[in-house]
Amino acid sequence: MKYQAWRTAPLSSAITLGNDVTVFLWSGMKDFESGKAGSVTVYLRDFDGGSHTEICSGSLTEPDWQGPPPSFRNKSFSFTCPTYTLTSGHSLEVKLIVNGSSDDDLWFAYDTNPYRTRLQIN
Repeated sequence: MKYQAWRTAPLSSAITLGNDVTVFLWSGMKDFESGKAGSVTVYLRDFDGGSHTEICSGSLTEPDWQGPPPSFRNKSFSFTCPTYTLTSGHSLEVKLIVNGSSDDDLWFAYDTNPYRTRLQIN
């Protein structure tokens, strides 16, 4: 398994998560090769500066992760989280794990235009 973890800056005030959450991200199969299965699990975590608490997670598996055209593709992960409050000074972390069932490595675009990863809390 390979993973990436992305964190916000420490929060200046508490925020409450809950109900439906959707993570939108841009990814592609290694070398943008089509016809390969991909599987990713996304975790939302509370990071206190030294350790983390898992809030919730969701997975997406597709038999042809890339498909045409050979570029980054927008993927969405929707799942339900329990009500959870991140306190001031903590960071919200999004951890992505490429599951072992994937046929190859996956690439993720992060913090770049026009491929903006985002988290939507309903």
